[in-house]
Amino acid sequence: MDGQSFGASFRSLGDALPLSVVCKDLAGRRNYVNQHYLDLHGVKYDDVIGKTDYDLFPLVTADQFMADDRKVINTGQLLNDVEELPGIDGVSRHIERIKAPLKNDAGDITGVLLLFRDVTDGVTTLRALAEVDAFYSSLVESLPLAVFRKDRDLRFTFGNRMFCEMLGRPSEEIMGKTDFDLFPRALATKYRRDDLHIMETGEIFEDDEEVVKDDGTRVYIQVLKSPVHDANGKTIGIQGMFWDVTARRAAEEALREAKEAADAASKAKSDFLANMSHEIRTPMNAIIGMTELLLDTRLDASQRELLTIIQSSGDALLTVINDILDFSKIEAGKFELTRLPFDFRESLGDTMRMLAPRTDEKGIELAFRVDQDVPQRLTGDPVRFRQVVINLVGNAIKFTEVGEVVVSVACKHRGATHVDLKVSVRDTGIGIPADRLEAIFEEFQQVDNSSTRSYSGTGLGLAICSRLVSLMGGNLTVESQIGKGSVFHAGATFEIAEDANQDDIHFDVITDARVLLVDDNETNLRILNEMLGNWGMRPVAVNNAQLALDSLRQAELSNNPFDLLVSDFNMPQMDGDQLAAAIRQEERFESLPIIQLTSSGQVVASEERKRLGIAAQLLKPVKQSELFDEIITVLNLPQSKKLRVESNVETVARVRPLQILLAEDNLANQKLAVGLLSKQGHKITVAPNGQAAVDAWESKSFDLILMDVQMPVMDGMEATQTIREREAIRGTHITIIAMTAHAMTGDRERCLDAGMDEYLCKPIRGKVIASKLGELFGDTDSQASSSSTIDVPTSALPLIDWNDASELVEGDNDLLQVLLEAALEEVPELLTLISDSLKSGDLETASRAAHTIKGSLLTISAQRAAEVASTLETALKEKQLSATKPMLSELQDQFQRLKTEIEKRSW
Repeated sequence: MDGQSFGASFRSLGDALPLSVVCKDLAGRRNYVNQHYLDLHGVKYDDVIGKTDYDLFPLVTADQFMADDRKVINTGQLLNDVEELPGIDGVSRHIERIKAPLKNDAGDITGVLLLFRDVTDGVTTLRALAEVDAFYSSLVESLPLAVFRKDRDLRFTFGNRMFCEMLGRPSEEIMGKTDFDLFPRALATKYRRDDLHIMETGEIFEDDEEVVKDDGTRVYIQVLKSPVHDANGKTIGIQGMFWDVTARRAAEEALREAKEAADAASKAKSDFLANMSHEIRTPMNAIIGMTELLLDTRLDASQRELLTIIQSSGDALLTVINDILDFSKIEAGKFELTRLPFDFRESLGDTMRMLAPRTDEKGIELAFRVDQDVPQRLTGDPVRFRQVVINLVGNAIKFTEVGEVVVSVACKHRGATHVDLKVSVRDTGIGIPADRLEAIFEEFQQVDNSSTRSYSGTGLGLAICSRLVSLMGGNLTVESQIGKGSVFHAGATFEIAEDANQDDIHFDVITDARVLLVDDNETNLRILNEMLGNWGMRPVAVNNAQLALDSLRQAELSNNPFDLLVSDFNMPQMDGDQLAAAIRQEERFESLPIIQLTSSGQVVASEERKRLGIAAQLLKPVKQSELFDEIITVLNLPQSKKLRVESNVETVARVRPLQILLAEDNLANQKLAVGLLSKQGHKITVAPNGQAAVDAWESKSFDLILMDVQMPVMDGMEATQTIREREAIRGTHITIIAMTAHAMTGDRERCLDAGMDEYLCKPIRGKVIASKLGELFGDTDSQASSSSTIDVPTSALPLIDWNDASELVEGDNDLLQVLLEAALEEVPELLTLISDSLKSGDLETASRAAHTIKGSLLTISAQRAAEVASTLETALKEKQLSATKPMLSELQDQFQRLKTEIEKRSW
């Protein structure tokens, strides 16, 4: 190939190369550049051929290029580097250069060959990657976590400072190693298994692990591992991090122990509240029980009215006691309202009536009114609503010395199924300072919290009321002025009972009779006037007795006489009796019916009432139903219009003879239950403990199990759970009624949670259990009377309450003799068992024996000795050994006295 052909081929090859090619002679003049060079610099071939670096670049740059050329020419060696150099266009670039000597055929150097390419983009990328890597390393190294990475062979390729510290090795001893090089074999095997699973599935792995250090210290770490993928999504290793959670585990353990301690404290609190509830309820139940016994005797209307108030007040007090004991349950958000249909006006009237004696003592007036559009019957929680009213009215009475306390109920909104009520309690008392209006609704807060305050109280009442009202769908607010009184507003939402319209009497016209109302209290007059007007009557109101006499005489003269006089008793100048006497002195008023309204402390004897011609006497604040019914009676109107029928008889369903399994360890309780249930026609099988009850249930068919809660061998709760577990397999269910001597709120829930269907307090009463069986098994065709559960009095009563004992057996003296004989036989043996158990240190057996004695004594109404047995039982449970011997001696002494009392009994 000739020279010309070779040159053409060389240029063609040079132009095809993806890099710049420059040839220089020994003087540094360019004698060849390729097309890539021209394109890179944006110049033409003729612009650079024959030019030196000094013609194209700044002096400094040209000097450097020429020095490099001379080095290549002088040494004959290649030069290869990357430099940041300015281009012909003045833009600085990163250039990778290769300079080599050009030689002729004789091997002499004739110039320099320069090959170079622009690597600016690559350098920028590498720098960015380096910065990212530095940032990543800085971040990972500063993390308070151990971070590591492994390759596909599960060898460590990275570990941060924390990782190395936790392993106790420098990085160079870890990199390239596997888990088997660093950890015990069992642990390394686990790690390898976890890593392989991650690489195969791509799943993220998380776990808590226990690690034993070289010094034997146990630490807990939380581990998080995930797969590492390349740009194509292929798994090329795993990465992970872990951190020490020993402190957290210790905190969780401490929290668990604290919770267990709190649960134990809560149980102790519940036990204390149960015992306190029993101690408080016992005398209250005695008051209620004795009152009920008196109500079953011959009484005139006034006596019956007073005893009814006592009974109702006692019931309300028991409810308040339970509510206070349940305050913690309200605070915990576990308190639920019941849903019962009730007569709203009757319930409110009874509540107000029980508060009346307190206003009588202070000489202030108590009144209440209910808007006519408030439904007669509602569905809700009447007990909780009554507590709210009792508390608000009670506070109003406490802080009012002169004037009145008035309760008003308005209907804010009445829909098809619900009604929103607003209950306002207004007083004329001392008032509340503005800065205390909010604080009084907080627990343990009062208007005056100083140690010298004039009014006592726990400060819980309004806090409880506020929470109860909130549960009823409303809120509790107050308005007050110092020296003028206060008004509390309580909102509540109730369902309208399905039978509400049947009892609404707001628009019934009972008669258009003219009625003269006389009362010195304007509020009472307005309420009475509105009430009678709603019934279609024509009332005329006056505010003193003299005006009443004048009105009666004027009506006679105008030939428009009054048909009825409704008069207050306590009035200035002339009271109700004096007014009645003055009326009867005039012959024309001899037949005028008079209904007198009076407080409980001003009830007139029946003989005096007859002499004065008073047709009826009603206690204030008067209930709508009572006034309505008395007007019907006094004016001789049709009795079908009466709102209520005075009867203590409640409907109880007729029950077929049942096969009943009685699980009861107490002999006296066994005989009592068998006697009462046998009289009702039922057949009884007795099991002395829970295990025997389960065995009996397995072997024979029963309709019902009466299950005592506390028994030896197996208690009632455990026996019930055992039966329910076996029933779940068989697909059957037997009714189980719990029997317990506790009366603590929450006991019923615990029994139901254990699988029981119902709950009765001991000692059981014939009427109560008949009513309960009627609910569960009856056909509602017959009637029987019922009564509430009555506990026996405290130790202040006689050794044995014969009246209560007789009521327990429903007057069956033969059954009572059986119970007495059983107690006299069983108690001495149990006393001996307690004594022997104390000597051997068997406190559990002694405690059970004391519990059984308590049950036997309660069954025969021997409360005094039963209390001693209860105290001994508690001391044994709490292992108060120093107190048990004197208590046992006291119990033995009480039983001897009781035995003498029983043996003296003449049958």
